[in-house]
Amino acid sequence: MSWTKEEKDKILKLLFSVDSSNQQLALEMLKHADSLEEFASAIIFLTFAEIDLEMIMEGIYELMKKLPTNVKSEWAGILSVFKFDYKGKSQLLEQLEKFEKKAELFESYIAIGPHYAHIYNRLGNELIYAKSKTKGLEYLKKGATLNHNSYSLNFDYAYNLNESKKNADEMIKHYTRCLEIKDDLAVYHNLGRVYAHQKGNSKKAAEIFSKCISVYPESSDTMIELALALEDLGQLDEARSMLYEAIEIDEYSHLAYNNLAYLLWMHFDGFVYKIMCCCTRCYLRLMRN
Repeated sequence: MSWTKEEKDKILKLLFSVDSSNQQLALEMLKHADSLEEFASAIIFLTFAEIDLEMIMEGIYELMKKLPTNVKSEWAGILSVFKFDYKGKSQLLEQLEKFEKKAELFESYIAIGPHYAHIYNRLGNELIYAKSKTKGLEYLKKGATLNHNSYSLNFDYAYNLNESKKNADEMIKHYTRCLEIKDDLAVYHNLGRVYAHQKGNSKKAAEIFSKCISVYPESSDTMIELALALEDLGQLDEARSMLYEAIEIDEYSHLAYNNLAYLLWMHFDGFVYKIMCCCTRCYLRLMRN
């Protein structure tokens, strides 16, 4: 059976539908095809997409068995990169280069089913792992753009951007979207850092860090960041109290002790406070008591 372009497009749309009944219908239609070669990339792509529905995957695996050997061999080498089945970085980059050549094909499929945007996420992370960060970020951005409602796609893209003034607005955009999807300690912390260190907005940073601590009260690292923001805002007593709380939660936090010593040295009068800068953390703990 040969397919017209309209029929092929219809089958692809059914195959990449979010409705499992549509996918089942496409699988039934493909069972009766004389040749599956023109659908080979779509079938393998769905296998790679790791669909949760077992009944759909069973049907796809059955179709996989009917694909031409040369097609399966070509894809086996390309997809091996995602199973860490390669020897050395040169082979990894070679396989990634082959995979990237399929990008246009993937983009046409993803346009049919945007819920498969996480494929770009996987490719982007692999490229970054292979020290090809610029190209990897391109794919992470594609994934986050295609599926703006995915927490992981937004987080991975923002997280892998370098913390810099140039990237600040982009990071804020995607971290904010993450928080719209769900509360998360790492997102609050990272978003606050961007406002504090890249945007120079200590007031906004303090608001975010405070929100984080209200949801995750045991986050000593966030308390340290909040103390820095409060210090910048001139709220010195609050900053000191926050560092004491951080030490209460993590008595081995060298950063908390260091920041507290510096805060006391710079902003609080008295010989005892200045001596504390040269003392061990035990003196700091004794002083607090």
